Amino acid sequence: MSEPQPIAMAEEPSTGQTVETAEEEYGRNYELLMQALEVAVRKGANKWTAKDFKGCFPTISSSSEERSRVFDEIWARTAANMREMVMKQAQQLLEHYNTGPALLQFHHTIQKAREAKKEDEVNGWPERLRADAWRPDLTPQALMAAHNLPQYDAVFERLRTEYLELTKESQTLYEEVKRKQDLVKQLEQEIGTASQQLEDTVQALETHPTDEMHLWMEQVHTTVPDKS
Repeated sequence: MSEPQPIAMAEEPSTGQTVETAEEEYGRNYELLMQALEVAVRKGANKWTAKDFKGCFPTISSSSEERSRVFDEIWARTAANMREMVMKQAQQLLEHYNTGPALLQFHHTIQKAREAKKEDEVNGWPERLRADAWRPDLTPQALMAAHNLPQYDAVFERLRTEYLELTKESQTLYEEVKRKQDLVKQLEQEIGTASQQLEDTVQALETHPTDEMHLWMEQVHTTVPDKS
């Protein structure tokens, strides 16, 4: 039986930016980038052929034509899913790094430079060719800021949320500490009162006529008749 040829994957709509809308939104450069990306992903997904897949299960896949066809279908779906997943992750990276807007601004800058050069040549000023006029919003610093500021905003919001949570937790802990401080203060007052009472008792005992009490107790003991 002849070996099955790799099955071409059915074209599936991308989940993110499509090639058809790329040029309309971000220009020709972004369209070429998306086309190259899709070609690379398609070739990468097809590099693992149905023959390679069947080679992992040679006994089952070669037992009948029906099973061979089932393995072809499984391979085709797997390759399509692989392509879709890689394209989705690649487009997420392109969006994360603002690739489309950056390429569009780059394209506009090149166009303006070409127009300026053409204008100088038409006006016959070859010795006074104007240097490229970089607008402030097209500098690398501006592009970097356009990418970083949303990241800073996200970090600021996260830190703000954490700060509010920590503030609330700190307030709760402060109230707990304050309650314990009040309890300790109350205990100190009670201990002070008890200490004062103890000191008063000691002073009263020190001023008590101990010798006279001992003499009286001896007299009472000797005057009590023996009832035995």
